[in-house]
Amino acid sequence: MAIDYIEKGEGMHRAIRAAGLKLEWVQASRKPGEWVADNEAAVQAIIYSYDPLPDVKGERVAAIKADGLARMQAAFPAIRTLEDANLLGELWQSIAPAARKATAKWQYIVDVYTAAATAIASVRAATSVAEVAAVTVNWPAAI
Repeated sequence: MAIDYIEKGEGMHRAIRAAGLKLEWVQASRKPGEWVADNEAAVQAIIYSYDPLPDVKGERVAAIKADGLARMQAAFPAIRTLEDANLLGELWQSIAPAARKATAKWQYIVDVYTAAATAIASVRAATSVAEVAAVTVNWPAAI
């Protein structure tokens, strides 16, 4: 039996390894290569059943967070993590009614955070890889 290989990303290969199985590409001279497994039936079952959506979502969320953090740090380098931004946002919300109007930099941080949070929620709600790929982030203009 030959492996009916379907590319589903590195997560599928991790799942195969986690099951204690091996899958490798073997290239013979002058012949097309082929996928070879130590237990073809078990590996094939993993390939057919593996759902890449959680991996795709995780990668997209990580990319949005990294992009958002880079934008925040460009305006306010003291923000080291998105958790820092979240903490500052909570603090701002607690004092906003009594505080003066937000500075342009602070409003930019809030807008970046909001754009990232909205896009991340859309990624998490997606039910297909295509829906994840279609998520766009409406970043505010840089200041």
